[in-house]
Amino acid sequence: MDLSHFPALKTAELTRYIQQDAPRIIAKEGRDHFRESFQDEGFTDATIEPWAEVKRRQEDRLRRNKNGTISKRQGRNQKRKILTDTGDLRKSITTDIRGMTVEVGTDLDYAEPHNEGFKGTVTIRAHERTRNGNSHSVQSYSRDVDLKQRQFIGESRALDEKIERQFEQDITKILSQ
Repeated sequence: MDLSHFPALKTAELTRYIQQDAPRIIAKEGRDHFRESFQDEGFTDATIEPWAEVKRRQEDRLRRNKNGTISKRQGRNQKRKILTDTGDLRKSITTDIRGMTVEVGTDLDYAEPHNEGFKGTVTIRAHERTRNGNSHSVQSYSRDVDLKQRQFIGESRALDEKIERQFEQDITKILSQ
């Protein structure tokens, strides 16, 4: 793009915007967009793609008390959003800006299997377990896992369009001053 017909001030302002503001805008919009997946319980590409339902919220899986009511704990678990037990996964979504490169991601080990899904065998390390105040050792064992994909980070047309709209507004504002 030839900017020679623009005043030097506009060229400097556009250059500053592209080099400094644009990466920060991409980082903020990306982080916010991917964190919204947890509130929406689904990933938004062109449209929202809802996550697979979890067993704890299925009616036939609920245990009832002797009087036929659901315990408070189970009631809370049934209402809790998917992938939000502690909120650590959502909070772990961070950004890294290096020059003109922006990365949005997480460093949690269990993020990738949830985001992409996982089917296979995992080994549970030996550990201590405490129940009713009694502690006992649990030996190492293997378990077959079929973790459904619940994508929260990835390519998103909706995010791209949101960023493009912001850029268009900002650049139009710079050029019209």
